Amino acid sequence: MLLKKNIFRFALLFLFILGVDCKKTEKEPSEKSALGGVVTLAVGRVSQDGRNLKRGDLLAPGGVLIVGPNSLCEILVRNKDAHFTVRLKHHTEFRLSSLKDATDATRTRYRASLKRGRALFHVSRLSKGQSLESSTPTAVASVRGTRFYMHVEESGHTRTVVHSGRVAHRPRVAALEDLPPETLKHSKALGKIIESLNRLEKVMEAGHEVHHEKKHVRHLIQAIPSLDAVIRHELVMSARNKKKVHPEEARKIAAHIDGAFASSAARKRLQAALKKISERHPSVKTPDHGKVSPESINRGLKEFEHDADGSSDPSDKASKSASGDSESGKKKNRRIVAKKKVPVAVSKKPGNIKTRMREYEKFITSLKKDKAKSAGMSQKQILGKISRIMGKKSDSLKLKNGTVLYGVIYQEGSNFIVLTSRGKRVVKPEDLAEIKF
Repeated sequence: MLLKKNIFRFALLFLFILGVDCKKTEKEPSEKSALGGVVTLAVGRVSQDGRNLKRGDLLAPGGVLIVGPNSLCEILVRNKDAHFTVRLKHHTEFRLSSLKDATDATRTRYRASLKRGRALFHVSRLSKGQSLESSTPTAVASVRGTRFYMHVEESGHTRTVVHSGRVAHRPRVAALEDLPPETLKHSKALGKIIESLNRLEKVMEAGHEVHHEKKHVRHLIQAIPSLDAVIRHELVMSARNKKKVHPEEARKIAAHIDGAFASSAARKRLQAALKKISERHPSVKTPDHGKVSPESINRGLKEFEHDADGSSDPSDKASKSASGDSESGKKKNRRIVAKKKVPVAVSKKPGNIKTRMREYEKFITSLKKDKAKSAGMSQKQILGKISRIMGKKSDSLKLKNGTVLYGVIYQEGSNFIVLTSRGKRVVKPEDLAEIKF
């Protein structure tokens, strides 16, 4: 009888422990989510937290991605609720993470951080409850479903240009917003300040650009009494950019910040300053966006890619000229300015890469057999057809011997496959000089 009671007690204890463990594991997915980002193109030196990346690698959430000299990287995030790509140029430092709402698992926030370099964002779909925010040392851009690019100089100066759709932008005070989340959560003064900064947000339409400079950030800091002394304090500076901070330390930092605004006079000064910021008083100088010419936008896009529709790809004459320059050994880089932007009609066929490749080979064979058909199509038309077949836009590769290849590019192991208007070309890494955008 005593043995049965002991067995029963042990069984209850085991079920209790099991229940506690189950509760712990149930909470974790609701607080954080896996990123789901994959590298679709990696050329040259591309790494994340010291790990070299190649096509097909999954990104570690929140890891620092470095794109080295003469290098290129493209990231794809695609799931049932979100579909967007980010293309990064050389000399770029980038970070991407995602968080699910702790109270609503259907809401996900994607956070991109561009510390330096250039990034082209192309958002195809963000379902209800999904958001994408890109931050730099001096600016925050909230995406509304669009295509835009950002350039962060070494000084922190940020230029944001909208090609299509809309982007909301505001100045960013990194000295505050880079503090640990626990500190931001516990400090009432910080909460009010950041809330006022959010009210500076302006929506920018396609065909507009904005420049956020450090002087704008300094002006905002100086507009709030005692804030400059607060952010320069040793305790605050040491906690900035830390991935993890002990809760006790976070509360200590929050208490120090709130202490600077504890007196009645300090609270009144803070309230008056935040009111001016929220109401966009003329004394509070913030950057405003302005129009940018289509030619300037297209030049910016060309730095990232060549479109197969001809707006970024050269015409037959220009292509021959570029080939002639490369064969003669000249290193002069000719820029072809597009006169008109025409959207590419990407194929919606569900076929896999092997099926698409067979269609491509069939199309190229038909051009070789039918001379009249081939003569009646320009290079940009042929490349446009190839792009529709493969469901992917074209880029260009420059070889060390000076030859420039235009077409749809894939990676196969360490080699690059270029589907040109004359057939498939295989390029070895040692023969590659650079990718031209």
